[in-house]
Amino acid sequence: MKVQFLEGKIIGEELIQKICGELEYNLPNDFLESIRVNDGAYLSPNNILEGVNATNVNNLVSFEEADSSFILDILEDLDLRTKNIIPIAEDPFGNIFGFHFLDKDNSEIVFYDSELECSIKICNTYTEFISLIY
Repeated sequence: MKVQFLEGKIIGEELIQKICGELEYNLPNDFLESIRVNDGAYLSPNNILEGVNATNVNNLVSFEEADSSFILDILEDLDLRTKNIIPIAEDPFGNIFGFHFLDKDNSEIVFYDSELECSIKICNTYTEFISLIY
């Protein structure tokens, strides 16, 4: 079943460049192409395996500062910079799916448990992450 992005917003290149300029890493093009037309979107269906457990992908992060899922607020609130994790989506319980950067240009997708403060690898790319949702 193909994932639908619901209630997402279209954002401009200027905003994307502004947010990317505040990050220390180069976000992958497949993610940037998606967020450009699905900023803050909810996903349907939204189930995904996180390691051996199933969880839900509630929504993509937003590049708009007024949004409750603003990427830079999540980054700071969970102290993800020190863990080299850039959030891309949230589950309904305050946990994060994100890019774990191995260096400035190379990353993998992880599930970050905000209570246990640990992460588990999900896959290698954003496209693969979306394809795992069922």
